[in-house]
Amino acid sequence: MFFSMPERMDLENQVRSSSLSEVITSEGDKQRTDYYDENGQIAFAADKHYATLTRTRSDHTQLEEYFDAEGKPSKQRLGYYALRREYDDLGRNIKYLGIDGFPKMISPGYAIAERSYDQDNRVDWEMYLDTEGKPVETQSIGYGCHKEYDENGRNTLVVYVDVNKNPMKTPLGYAILHRTFIEEGINAGKVENEFYFDEIGRPVALSHGEYGLHKEYDEFGRCTILIYLNLDGHPMETKEGYTIKKRTFYPDDSVRTEMYFDINGKAISLSQGQYGILKENERITFLDKEGKVQFNLSNYLYANPISVILIALSIVLVAMVISKKANGALLVAYLAFIAYMTLMYRSGRETRVQLKPFWSYKQFFLDTSLRQEILFNIWLFVSLGAILKRLLPNVYAFSFFLLLSVMIEIIQFNTGMGLCELDDLISNGFRGLIGVGFVYSLELAIKMFRLQVSKNI
Repeated sequence: MFFSMPERMDLENQVRSSSLSEVITSEGDKQRTDYYDENGQIAFAADKHYATLTRTRSDHTQLEEYFDAEGKPSKQRLGYYALRREYDDLGRNIKYLGIDGFPKMISPGYAIAERSYDQDNRVDWEMYLDTEGKPVETQSIGYGCHKEYDENGRNTLVVYVDVNKNPMKTPLGYAILHRTFIEEGINAGKVENEFYFDEIGRPVALSHGEYGLHKEYDEFGRCTILIYLNLDGHPMETKEGYTIKKRTFYPDDSVRTEMYFDINGKAISLSQGQYGILKENERITFLDKEGKVQFNLSNYLYANPISVILIALSIVLVAMVISKKANGALLVAYLAFIAYMTLMYRSGRETRVQLKPFWSYKQFFLDTSLRQEILFNIWLFVSLGAILKRLLPNVYAFSFFLLLSVMIEIIQFNTGMGLCELDDLISNGFRGLIGVGFVYSLELAIKMFRLQVSKNI
């Protein structure tokens, strides 16, 4: 999340398994896989997320445990430290385990994957359970899914289902996923195109306006290029203004950078003037057209979330103690700051409009960059609401706030500098109310304190 302070890791200097030596040894029911560096020392393979893997088999189970170079349990990308495969006559269940060896909820939102198989021993149904074995609805993929395959055994169809195994639209915006695959080359068998449908098989547009997605890969099988597709399967401009997203990766296969391009392959800037982003331990830094760190105030504020909170609270407190005239000057300065943050660095282009309410908030938990922007804007406009409360009666303060929001969207509509969207109008109104309410509460608290003091005297 935006306001978390994650522990920084050296992502750049990690080593992939392809640069290490793999040694597999077996003893009884236990198999061990170790990775070694050129000096013969056990080394952490970043793309595998472990240095050592042990598999312990029994009659109906297989336990997989992951360890780092020091022999300590190694956390996998989804949040588990080990997994146990359980086999019976009906299927195979996978239980994801925490460091204590007990089932643990992983990042998709479940702890156990309950699977059944078709006559060709391929996963037919997969249902998701919590730590107690009860059905659970995940954040993005429902209660489970049904899978179908082509003659080559490739998973061409995924149907996401509710607790009763009926098709359901997931928070991602679709119920059915159709896939096509790369036929030749080093990435043969990788998903090439995917298309989205609702519960009854009708094409459906997702949050960016896309009906499908085209994928291209590097020599390590990582998806480096995403091209957004329209209803006809052709490249299209998303609601944010780009058509192509190009990605680079860290050695552990996590995304390092994203750069944005239009339908002609020309670099394009987004809402804060960024042509791309750099991801470091969930911290987002904006990049310029050349892929270098962009010199704007947003980068500092996004990189220092505590500063955003402190600055916003400081402005609120200053507005509380200074005169009405001084608040007028503060308002002018703050309006200039808002103009800088919402319009500066942005290049004009074709008008882009998004009138679907709450589309951005539906992506809040799925898009780190968008989440950062939403949370930052909350604090940006809370301060403004506090200033307006000190200058105007509540109704006029809120009206001024909405008028300003409308003016910003009109400018973005007429110039193409950013996305003209209904979400901003709705959200800014709530943000202003928070600021107004915050100052009102402080004023009321101070009034009651003074009254109590006068009574005691």
